[in-house]
Amino acid sequence: MLENVLYKLKNREKITVGYFGGSITEGAHASDQTRLCWRALTTTWLREQFPNCEITEIQGAIGGTGSVLGVYRCDRDLIAYKPDLVFYEFSVNDYGVAKDDNCEGYKRLVNNSESIFRKIYKANPTADIVVMHTMVKNIEADLVNGKNYSSRAAHTAAARYYGLPCIEIGEALRDVINRDGGDWKKYTTDTVHPRDNGHAIYADVVKARLTELFGDAATIEAPVPKVLPEPLFAADETYENAHMADGSEATLGHGWKLVKESMCGRYPQYIEASEPGAELSFAFTGKRIGLYYMIAADSGNAEYSIDGGEWKKIVMWDEWALKFPRAFHSELATDLAYGEHTLRLRVSAQKEEQSTGTVLRIGTFSVG
Repeated sequence: MLENVLYKLKNREKITVGYFGGSITEGAHASDQTRLCWRALTTTWLREQFPNCEITEIQGAIGGTGSVLGVYRCDRDLIAYKPDLVFYEFSVNDYGVAKDDNCEGYKRLVNNSESIFRKIYKANPTADIVVMHTMVKNIEADLVNGKNYSSRAAHTAAARYYGLPCIEIGEALRDVINRDGGDWKKYTTDTVHPRDNGHAIYADVVKARLTELFGDAATIEAPVPKVLPEPLFAADETYENAHMADGSEATLGHGWKLVKESMCGRYPQYIEASEPGAELSFAFTGKRIGLYYMIAADSGNAEYSIDGGEWKKIVMWDEWALKFPRAFHSELATDLAYGEHTLRLRVSAQKEEQSTGTVLRIGTFSVG
């Protein structure tokens, strides 16, 4: 394992390391995300170990999101950079998707991981991938009560099928906390996001495990392209073609406009409308369609119809919007017949009681 990246670190002038996951990998609540989260500490260590190699870090993690969004956004946020080494971390944020190891949610997470792995290898056949598992207090409590960490099991199953190493940084933090009296707030700010000392524990485990993996790596004369096994999912099930289409690709009716401003720092622009009844249409080819959008204090609700079908409602606001705006993702349909489809979407006249407006702000359409 990791023979390719070790060869590149020793023999090449430049490599790219990508980090893809949620807020723990992004570095939320570290006092300095650029230096003191486990991601930054890992990159610093790699640079120290291989000073003759220029290492570029790609921060592709987004807080509050899991692999359900990741499989759509990875082309833009990760694959475009053709990383040589990827750290993949979604177990915590995917926790609610899979209730057990036999449900549809579990199957979906395995599918997400496989699709992302294959996307990475398609972009760079000599890439190496490491699957990371983190931990938070509520999951730890569920494990104590006999529940399964099924999202972790799903991503591990995909990793094993593709011969990828997994690093259990979450269990290491859990062990330290339990030995130190069980107070999660000594090492995390909110029982989820590590403080600097928690991130240091994570990073120390990563460094130790990478040292082992590099030590066990076979000597090769050149990077070897990954030989992919037969996919676990059929062509009509996989998310390998999942991608994001910019909101501006829609046909915008009266009341819609393109806003060339950042969508909560997650996407560079968005389309916006606030007048009830303002409608757009979006033609796409695939079997799945979703929205990547902003939830803000003045966000409203939308109504949508696919291929002339019944109009349905989607709530695009929640109580957290009163505290801060954020990017969010929702799938509208995942089981259409593969082919050409048309989504119609309009601003609803009805809004949630505490919302201050009826504004819709859409960054991208998720197509698969």
